[in-house]
Amino acid sequence: MKTVAIICEYDPFHLGHKKQIDLVCERFGADTTVISVMSGSTVQRGRLSVYPKHLRAEAAIKNGSDLVLELPYPYCSSSAEHFARGAVALISELGGIDILAFGSENGNLAELSRAADVIRSEEYLSAIRENGKNGHIKSAEEIFRSLSGDGFPTTPNDILAVEYIAALKDESSNILPFTYKREEGYSASRSRELIYGGDDASEMLPESAISVFEKSTPTDIGAYESVALHTIRTTDVEILSSYYGMNGGVAGLIKANAENVSSLDELIFSCVNKSYTAARIRRAILSSVLGVKAETVKDRPLFTNLLAANSKGREYLNKIRKTASINIVTKTADGSLLPENALKQFELSLGADKLMALCRKEAASEIFKRNPYID
Repeated sequence: MKTVAIICEYDPFHLGHKKQIDLVCERFGADTTVISVMSGSTVQRGRLSVYPKHLRAEAAIKNGSDLVLELPYPYCSSSAEHFARGAVALISELGGIDILAFGSENGNLAELSRAADVIRSEEYLSAIRENGKNGHIKSAEEIFRSLSGDGFPTTPNDILAVEYIAALKDESSNILPFTYKREEGYSASRSRELIYGGDDASEMLPESAISVFEKSTPTDIGAYESVALHTIRTTDVEILSSYYGMNGGVAGLIKANAENVSSLDELIFSCVNKSYTAARIRRAILSSVLGVKAETVKDRPLFTNLLAANSKGREYLNKIRKTASINIVTKTADGSLLPENALKQFELSLGADKLMALCRKEAASEIFKRNPYID
């Protein structure tokens, strides 16, 4: 029997996610234990999730996942490198995981692994550090091609795939990577577009997920945008510069444009250029709202929250509970019992949950009353 981890967001859980879980069980056997390490209240593109994390976790359990653990903030809302390294560190600290499964546009594990070796090489890292010192700034792809030719990852899932493999290699992990070629037609972004537009998204989502999400309403993104724009306008640029993602002139650029726009989206796209993507700007702004210092994402995650489980998931938890090197918080109220360093991380992630509660017009105290979904 294999235990397979999937690093995910499920924002929202759609038919492509179900197909991934089904494929994993088909490939490794029906007795496979599937562990979903899922983003919490915020996601990698620097936004709040469309539905609360406990509902997304419940939808996952009802569609084949056995255990859902949280990839906490800020790892879940950081760059591909830090997102992947935080998640891989988390599953490594859990123990008992055999496979890390992920989709990719490339679908060729050997080619992705070769790219991971290049971006880990001292020659590549040295070239990145020295980039621009002679007055000419090269892109990461240009540096990669000058060293290794083709193979630089350019699509979102290939980029994450290479970072997952690189992180496993750096961990000297016994966890084996497994990838498959993603199919077109399954889109979280399209699902969100339909949901926020008040349109029918039933063709994109499993019926059981629809029944879960019908318990809720989509998160009010407008409320977050007001908080974020106010934060940028009222924070000194020197302070902004200390937050994650605000280096390299990003803080000054965002601050300079903040007074001349009327919305957060307008601010973001006024800052997009050849060096900074919209996702980079969104993540930087989110880190400012939640007070995340630049060095924070370099630390290993010291805790994870249990979000949902079925009998197989509980069996895995019972097996690793005494040997895992990471704190597993069963109930939010128990987070206060964590060791000091883990508690600091927990409180930072709790800040993201409170921001979500604010934007969903919920009392922050409700966070502490919420229990994991147990099937």
